Amino acid sequence: MSEETKPPSLTGDPKTFAPKDCRIRSLDALRGIAAISVMYAHILYIYATKDLWVASAKHGNFLAFLLARTPAGMFFTGGEAVILFFVLSGFVLSLPFLAGHPQSYRTFAIRRVCRIYLPYAAALFVAIAVRSAVGVEPIAGTSSWVAAFWSTPPTLGTVAGYLAMTEFPQHTRIDFVVWSLIHEMRISLIFPLLLAVTSRSRLRLTLPIFFVFSYACAWWSIHIGQGSPAAQASIRSLLETGSYIWFFVVGIELARYRHVISKWIASRSGIACAGLFSIAACFYSVRLISPVLGPTLESDFIVGVGAAGFVALASGHARFDRWLNWGPFLFLGKISYSLYLFHPIVLLGLVYALHNILSPEIILIVIALASVLAAWLAQRLIEKPSMQLGRVLTAPRLRWSPVATR
Repeated sequence: MSEETKPPSLTGDPKTFAPKDCRIRSLDALRGIAAISVMYAHILYIYATKDLWVASAKHGNFLAFLLARTPAGMFFTGGEAVILFFVLSGFVLSLPFLAGHPQSYRTFAIRRVCRIYLPYAAALFVAIAVRSAVGVEPIAGTSSWVAAFWSTPPTLGTVAGYLAMTEFPQHTRIDFVVWSLIHEMRISLIFPLLLAVTSRSRLRLTLPIFFVFSYACAWWSIHIGQGSPAAQASIRSLLETGSYIWFFVVGIELARYRHVISKWIASRSGIACAGLFSIAACFYSVRLISPVLGPTLESDFIVGVGAAGFVALASGHARFDRWLNWGPFLFLGKISYSLYLFHPIVLLGLVYALHNILSPEIILIVIALASVLAAWLAQRLIEKPSMQLGRVLTAPRLRWSPVATR
């Protein structure tokens, strides 16, 4: 194995790398910030669609311009945050393997299913219960975006398709963020293969090859046009999964060369690191600052470069690490998955329940606070027990021995 293909040692600062669980708390915090940015973006869409925000920015609305056309808007974005999630997943899932704590495929798969799928399934039944409790009717003053969800009662077929992760795109009408979790679950199941391929290949080969593969999948998913609508939807969904694999590979390579990157970042001055953050922010928010690109095929990959920059800085720079280890950020990191998964249910439930009671401004505040509270409860009551179940199902089993009973 050449020096380039050999992953660097992962025996770094014990404060930032714990061999026991291979967690880097600053990355949890980064995930929490991304999750709350998704929530903020969706709150903004309740009374004004994204197109309306862009139009307002063109007509001189300063707040709209700030959120829709500058890097400040990266704290109120959804699609960019999902790409960051994928890069983070590639990074953190790699650490145990690279640190010499590999898992069997059975253990890895069971724990990922319990980690992702069980809360995903629970959200379905929570959404159905909340929808039934509040009632759904057209609300004057809300955007067409709100009306796109919960307008049609879920059927048995829709529920089955949601649970099987095959009902496209109807599953997003129940919980509009779960599309990304379907891709996350699929890629998680092949992740050990991705890690095996990248760890045996040179960096200058893996990134271009997987980029071409993901770009081809993305292009094909856009231009597919044969077969029945159901078949097209299924094939398109699988191709979209392929289009996101590159972001996981970027995360893997960041983990492989983490200490090389960290050493290089640590040798830069504070001004240089601020410049690196600014460059990463510009890449990450390219769809905001460049009207020409917008939400195009190419812009996803540019956003991925910015996301990689954030992950590198968060995991490799002492000052960024200290900032991200601030208590509120760590709390958001702890509840990030539940916040991402359950905030749409809280949002829609409260909009329908409170539209005749409170003003729109108060409703937005209540939604933000209630989403965090619901995420905290879901993390304790659903997410944490699901992860514990994964550990129980994969715990080493002691064989019974008659000697032990004597």
